[in-house]
Amino acid sequence: MMATTLRQPREVSMYQFTKVGKSEVFMATAQADLGTSMRMLNNSGLKPLTLREVIVLTSIHPELMKEVGGRRFYLSGKGTERSGFYTFNETGELSEGAGDRNKTIHVNGGPLGLLLYAHDLAAIHENRTFSLNAHCGPYLVADIVVGVKTDYKLPIHKSTAKQEIISRELIAAFRDVVELLDSSRALNPKIADISKKVLKAIERID
Repeated sequence: MMATTLRQPREVSMYQFTKVGKSEVFMATAQADLGTSMRMLNNSGLKPLTLREVIVLTSIHPELMKEVGGRRFYLSGKGTERSGFYTFNETGELSEGAGDRNKTIHVNGGPLGLLLYAHDLAAIHENRTFSLNAHCGPYLVADIVVGVKTDYKLPIHKSTAKQEIISRELIAAFRDVVELLDSSRALNPKIADISKKVLKAIERID
């Protein structure tokens, strides 16, 4: 870990958040339930990670996965209707069914706080990367407290940025087609009208 630390106020001064490697993530080793975890983060100007942030950041920073491996910590949010095995991709999106153990998470759905266990992938018997539990209650003690600064924003993945560029280029091209159809609407006014409606719908989504 790097030497960057964030000190806690006097009442919890025994804990310090330390920046993990080159990531933007701070971690404190503390036996803390949900309420205590959130107070520690808030007192240090930090916020809890979302599941998507954990997935993306651990894939970008192997040292982060190494630090959280074999430990439990609370995430942002409350409750999930998901249940079972899911495969995640590099942008943190989930699809049903287990995949490679380096891309698999098991979810135990429920209405309570989100407690994430990061498996130690060095262990041969492990068949998943993460286990997410939302039914154990807020008083279950985690091993660590993990968060990022309150103004932190997850960087846009290259593939996502590329998709956005392609989408905008397609919209621009379709707009040209609509203008062409509208200028020659005498040939087929119905197609011209339909294409204009489609363009408006696409622009609202964009």
